[in-house]
Amino acid sequence: MKIQNPKFKIQKQNPKFKIQNSIIFLFSLLVLIVSPSFVSAESPQVSPPVQERVKLQENTAVQERENWATSEGKLEEKIQQIREAVREKVKERVQEIRQGIPRAYFGEIKQIGSQEFTLQTRREEIQVRVNQETKIIGRSKQNLEFKDLKVGDNCIAMGYLNGNRVLEAKRIVLIPKPKPPKRIAFWGKVSDISSEEKVLTVINEKKGLTYTVAVNEKTVITKKVGTSIQRVNFSAIEIGDRVVVVGTPSETEEKIITAKIIHVIPGKAIGTQKPSPSPFPSPTPEE
Repeated sequence: MKIQNPKFKIQKQNPKFKIQNSIIFLFSLLVLIVSPSFVSAESPQVSPPVQERVKLQENTAVQERENWATSEGKLEEKIQQIREAVREKVKERVQEIRQGIPRAYFGEIKQIGSQEFTLQTRREEIQVRVNQETKIIGRSKQNLEFKDLKVGDNCIAMGYLNGNRVLEAKRIVLIPKPKPPKRIAFWGKVSDISSEEKVLTVINEKKGLTYTVAVNEKTVITKKVGTSIQRVNFSAIEIGDRVVVVGTPSETEEKIITAKIIHVIPGKAIGTQKPSPSPFPSPTPEE
């Protein structure tokens, strides 16, 4: 036989009480949902030091972005300047290629055309073309025109030499004609020697001329010794020697020659003497 403990006896709930509890639970849930504090919760409060650090970081980030934008703008500006410089250099180079090679020539005008002239230099003839931009300067620094140029004028022509070897002149400057050095050559017999002054007297009896020849440290004296020509001193010249002299006449006295070269010819000075009259008549040359 089972013994039931009245303490642990489960009692059945009243159905009416159970419905009442359900209604209370649903009402409480509805109140929580509709409540504003549940819908919009307040954001958590941040302490002032944390706000300052956040603001400082934001300012630093903004400053870094501004600095980067500034440096990027400067870099772009520098690149643009380099591009402009390269573009100008290329433009100048292309212009030089089109114009030609820059050249300057010195010489004498040999022939003049309508708008060009022929310039004779030491090595070659150059065709020089003149245009409206060509500047012509005279010997007195005055401005000239193309018609003022004359054959025989000495000038410096500056411009661009094109592929046809024609100088497109930009500037022409007239200059005085250089005086050519007066150098003469003669031969004769030594009739007198001044050893102290190093001066020779040379007579060409055939032409009836007498020359006074001055010798200095730059004078080259040669003489045939044996089978070779050797350089000798002034003392090697003797009266009666035949000599060939190349030198420059003095500006005050034409017959005083400063010798550049003296060559002593071996043998007697027969060529400088007047021919003796022949007992036989000379033949008359046929026409």
